Amino acid sequence: MTLADKIVVLRAGNIEQVGAPLELHNDLANKFVAGFIPGTVSGGALDLPAIGQSGVGSLVNASAHEGKSVTAGLRPQDIDITGEEPLTVDIIENLGREGLICLSRRTQGRERIIA
Repeated sequence: MTLADKIVVLRAGNIEQVGAPLELHNDLANKFVAGFIPGTVSGGALDLPAIGQSGVGSLVNASAHEGKSVTAGLRPQDIDITGEEPLTVDIIENLGREGLICLSRRTQGRERIIA
């Protein structure tokens, strides 16, 4: 997305969305374009077992979804990373105006986080 003027998102040879990088970032056409990780609401927070995260944030009207599977749109800039174990910076990838920081935390396995 950092080098393109226009992006075409395809699924099985069909166009799902066409637009400038910021347009795709800010106004996604559907869940396929956005990508998603299934989660479950538990105790007013989001559990994301596919990526080994539980208790992610507090959710608006969470009680209506308690124990149900949900699909949530999460923006990296809106996520705070907390925990008892310290994070280690593994890689910093500069992408011009923005960048990616790859972090890891020793838990039962090695938890990897990209911010």
